[in-house]
Amino acid sequence: MRNLNKPNRYNVASIQAQQTLGGDVMQADENGQYVEWRDYKWLLAEVERLKNNCSYLDHKLDEELAEVERLKEGNECLDKMHEKEMARSAIS
Repeated sequence: MRNLNKPNRYNVASIQAQQTLGGDVMQADENGQYVEWRDYKWLLAEVERLKNNCSYLDHKLDEELAEVERLKEGNECLDKMHEKEMARSAIS
């Protein structure tokens, strides 16, 4: 199985290798400037998928924060009602 978190990288082979093998030749190089097209396309698709996930999670976070604020307001309202009830009970 290929590890696309660290795809194989390539550089253009030396002139001697190109003359010997004929045409444009690539050689494996861990610091190379090139990757295979299929790896590049997969990586682009993965970036897009992760961007979409981030957008979805940002939206869900906004919803959850709004729910927290709503619950805080409800809690404050209940606290005020409780204080009023306690004050009424103390007077009676």
